[in-house]
Amino acid sequence: MKKYSNLMAMMALPLTAFFFWLFYKKENYNYTEHLVAGMYMLGFCILVNTLLILPISLLFHLSSNYQALLFLLFQLFYFTLFYYRFLNKSTKLQLVKAFSTSAFGIISWGIISGLTVNAYVSTGFWGIL
Repeated sequence: MKKYSNLMAMMALPLTAFFFWLFYKKENYNYTEHLVAGMYMLGFCILVNTLLILPISLLFHLSSNYQALLFLLFQLFYFTLFYYRFLNKSTKLQLVKAFSTSAFGIISWGIISGLTVNAYVSTGFWGIL
């Protein structure tokens, strides 16, 4: 996981963009615009991961699990803040909606990727791959 964390984050992008599009349909942005916004958000998160989280985890000898947790927490915080400001929202309820949508996207990706890995390990995808 540590070796492929950036790839896994990029693979989550279409699903995350779909959830943001679904929850913010009334904002008149189409799926592709949410996908592009997601690329900017994720690019910044990967940059922060590379320049801050990874050196901090190496400096304090943190395990890869803590490093992944720090990355996910930062990603959740940044996605929430990004969409809150991107859509020019101003109320606390809208901030909670941005947080909920971000958390839902990240948790959904975790569940889907976990189920996929489980299916691969237990069945080998029935010899397809």
